Amino acid sequence: MRRTRSAALTSFILVLLSGCAQELGVELDFPNVATFGRSSTVNVMVIPLAEGEERQCASLAQEAEFAIGTLPDTVEETGAREVCEFSQFGINLKAVPSGLAAFVAVARDESSDVLLTGCTVRDLGTEESPGDEDVLQISLFPTEAYDTKFEGMTYPASCDVERRCTGGGATCR
Repeated sequence: MRRTRSAALTSFILVLLSGCAQELGVELDFPNVATFGRSSTVNVMVIPLAEGEERQCASLAQEAEFAIGTLPDTVEETGAREVCEFSQFGINLKAVPSGLAAFVAVARDESSDVLLTGCTVRDLGTEESPGDEDVLQISLFPTEAYDTKFEGMTYPASCDVERRCTGGGATCR
């Protein structure tokens, strides 16, 4: 698998150099308000895939859960961005080349513990998403660390996304 991923990475770099990269908006789908509220930052990484590697998302999301920093073969990323930036302003990946890629998201709390991961595969050379072709949606799922850290704890009912991202943020984590 590493050899085919390297070939895919080489293809992505060539596409970037040839100027065929595009901007792509990212939307994150959190399981609930509590998972959003407890998250501090999110990083979305783009990893090129070779043909036949479409089913690599689950293993990449698991690898991201235990990685320090970015995953190997990442060709573009958002960097660690405040979770509220994704809901309030939207975040764009600036130079996403055409071709098959995995888009891996990692949400961390203030202690840098990985709380949620998610991954989706998309071929930007052939696929169009329904409605808005320039927006990619990634569903996030709690990690074992999230389950362990917040087991039996309730999230304040008064905290919603708006309150978390405006004045009440510190009390909504």
